[in-house]
Amino acid sequence: MVKNKTVSERDIFEHIRQAESLERTSVKDMMEHAQEAYQLSLKGSYHRLMLHSQYLIGKAHMRLGNMEEANQILLESFKLVKSTGDLSLEAEILNTLGTSHVYLRFYDLSFAYYQQALITARNIEDRILIAKILNNIGEIYNELGDFNQALKYYQESLGNFGDHKLRATQIVNIATVYLKQNELDHAFEMLLEGRRIAEENNDLMMKSVSLKHLSSISRVRGNYADATDYLDRSIAIYRETNEMYHIAEAYLEFFNIHMDKKEYDLALKALQDSLAIAQEISSLPLQANIYPAFVRLFEQTGSHEKALDYAKRKFAVDEEIEENARKLNLRGLQVQLEAMTSFQEKETYRLLNDQLERKASELTAAYHSLEFISEIGRQLTSSTDLEFIYQLIYNEIRSMINMNVFNIGIYNAESQTIDYRFIMEDNERITGRSVLLSSTTSFAVWSFKNRKSLLVNSRQEDTSHIVSEIRSSYGQMMEAIMFAPLYWEDKTLGVISVQSCTPNVFSTQSLKTLETLASYLSISLININQAMELKEEINKRMKAQMKLHELNIELTNLSKQDPMTGLANRRHFDEYLTLIFENARRSGVPISMMMVDVDHFKQINDYYGHLTGDEIVRHFAKIIQSCVSRSTDLVARFGGDEFAIILNDTNLYGAKLIAQKIRQAISDSDVGLIPRKNQSKVTLSIGISSGYTGQFSSSLELVKKADDALYRAKNTGRDKVCVDNEYE
Repeated sequence: MVKNKTVSERDIFEHIRQAESLERTSVKDMMEHAQEAYQLSLKGSYHRLMLHSQYLIGKAHMRLGNMEEANQILLESFKLVKSTGDLSLEAEILNTLGTSHVYLRFYDLSFAYYQQALITARNIEDRILIAKILNNIGEIYNELGDFNQALKYYQESLGNFGDHKLRATQIVNIATVYLKQNELDHAFEMLLEGRRIAEENNDLMMKSVSLKHLSSISRVRGNYADATDYLDRSIAIYRETNEMYHIAEAYLEFFNIHMDKKEYDLALKALQDSLAIAQEISSLPLQANIYPAFVRLFEQTGSHEKALDYAKRKFAVDEEIEENARKLNLRGLQVQLEAMTSFQEKETYRLLNDQLERKASELTAAYHSLEFISEIGRQLTSSTDLEFIYQLIYNEIRSMINMNVFNIGIYNAESQTIDYRFIMEDNERITGRSVLLSSTTSFAVWSFKNRKSLLVNSRQEDTSHIVSEIRSSYGQMMEAIMFAPLYWEDKTLGVISVQSCTPNVFSTQSLKTLETLASYLSISLININQAMELKEEINKRMKAQMKLHELNIELTNLSKQDPMTGLANRRHFDEYLTLIFENARRSGVPISMMMVDVDHFKQINDYYGHLTGDEIVRHFAKIIQSCVSRSTDLVARFGGDEFAIILNDTNLYGAKLIAQKIRQAISDSDVGLIPRKNQSKVTLSIGISSGYTGQFSSSLELVKKADDALYRAKNTGRDKVCVDNEYE
């Protein structure tokens, strides 16, 4: 592609530099510089600069909250960058794709992007990029409530950053962990330190983030004036950088302040402002966070119809998010596969070329006077195609030496032969020739076994010390012959030979030329073999790692599963309840618990036997699980014939719907019992407790109230649903 000389490469670099420097101060200006660099790169046909500019445009869209545009541009950039071999840019794109999916709450896909980016960054030894990726992985664990893992990654990231000017990010992120663990004093001190470093380095992004978290601490402490002041200053910065996503999040913080102060009109206004932004930038995750706040507000103010309306909106958004997640997972798996394949190929050839170039340099120094040999060596060491290498050597020798036959023989350890992989006789290719190593009449065998070159310029020369008699293994008898062994260190690989019908045609210099080419060819053969072994080793390691990963997943699942039903066991239930209860507390969303028990189960066991009882438990487990489809909910076997169901972000209305769905499914099913007296169907009793976390002293009280409701259902006739403090 011919470059347009009227476009200055320096101008493009300057726009790219400006775009990168403005990322943390003015995203709008970052976008303008990146777009200008992109247009100039297209005009000037600067492909690499165009890709870098395109990546920055995608990153700017992400920062502005335009996730759909960001992902589309970043995925297109990734596909194009693979052909350039720019591993650094490839890792940056994967890292940014990971971050965009964190915003979308698709944590499994973002984690996969980050891991692939981290592998590439570590292999190119880019410590700053490594630090950024480690910090981003910590963000995932922080979001999911695994604070120990989050701190581990944040601190490892900070260690790689050292005294870098952007270290405020890690300090503020560590502070958020302490904030979530209610260590307010520690969090407050670290946020002040993070804000100070951000101000020193004009890092508006982290300055605004630290102010927002300082506002949260002040609100929890009841200092509403300070909380409002911090939040106002944070929003002012976000408006300056045009980060609408974070402005919407800040309005949610205002909502919490007004709810604490029972200023319901102001709380509603804050929610409406937040929702308007979320809808403007088409952010479904933001809307999913905002709708529960509406439900909380309207339930607290007695507007139950409005609360129900926003609960339905939340449900619809969740379904759309899950559908998008499925589509993005498919697209993301393809990107990860392409990234892994691209990296492995480049890394394999990088290792191969390192070895080839080093050995080629040594030989070139020894034969620096033979300029044409050096050129052949350069081409040999840049290829792993054996056919190309054989043809290249043949063409070069034919241009310098008068010959009729050229051949390359490779040692076959299995058959104990020298197999001629490349034979040219009078410019015609011949195949299928070999000679046994036991032969006493072969010059090739002698050269191979003794690792010595030989030159015979006439059939009249005495060669009895070499072969028992002179005869041709194939074809016409030649007058002049040269053989040189192919070997490297302690390995003898084969022989290379040049032969002519004309006597006395070869000189000592001809033999030296052949020996030099034999050395280059030996290096190529060794390194091609190493490359194949390396590729095989990589494949073996990948298979072993995948198997180990599968075993780890299987072991983890087994430790969390009830062996009879395949549902979560009691241990997993207890762990998950603690996590979900804390998440509901932070998010301000309702949580519901259902306890389910098979009616008259002891009588069923006594009459039909324990094996039939076990079949009924398994049968009902499948039905109950099919009625609870969200990935954030959990169905567990609580013990015997009793099941427990955790419904995240679900109010009493939603819990009742699911309970009725379970009862209807059980009623429609047939467990195959032979009718006994008046009992022809097996039924269930269900107890429900529901509300916001503030209504319960702990997660255990949530379970106890559901269990009490179940007890009441069992004692008032069974085959019914009872709600804590309410009768059905």
